[in-house]
Amino acid sequence: MTIRSLESLFNPSAIALVGASKTPGSIGWVLARNLMSAGFDGPIMPVNPKHRAIGGALAWPNVAALPVVPDLAVICTPPDVVPGVIAELRDKGCKAAVVITAGFGEGGDRAGAERAEALCRAAGDMRILGPNVLGLCP
Repeated sequence: MTIRSLESLFNPSAIALVGASKTPGSIGWVLARNLMSAGFDGPIMPVNPKHRAIGGALAWPNVAALPVVPDLAVICTPPDVVPGVIAELRDKGCKAAVVITAGFGEGGDRAGAERAEALCRAAGDMRILGPNVLGLCP
């Protein structure tokens, strides 16, 4: 891994929000609102197959449809799909991800630990912050 991957985590030029939502109070809604109101200068690309736009930004149905390769992805999908999302992002060229989602063995459950292993295998050389984190501050 290189320092460049850290640059993508802490100073991205484009961000994908996978699991963005229009449902008030949901984590996908809170993250979309916070990202879009924080003054980020690059594209913020919500990913949700059910909506054409979220928070005034065009939404994309999946990672493959994103028009720009994100430097950073913020992921708040159900835990079972996170490893697949990470693999899609890696294949697209994304360098870093923040995984907000829980369910990766934090409480000692075996299925969660297996998900965590699958996430690590899918990541390859991507930098991953999480899972089960609320983000980061500069």
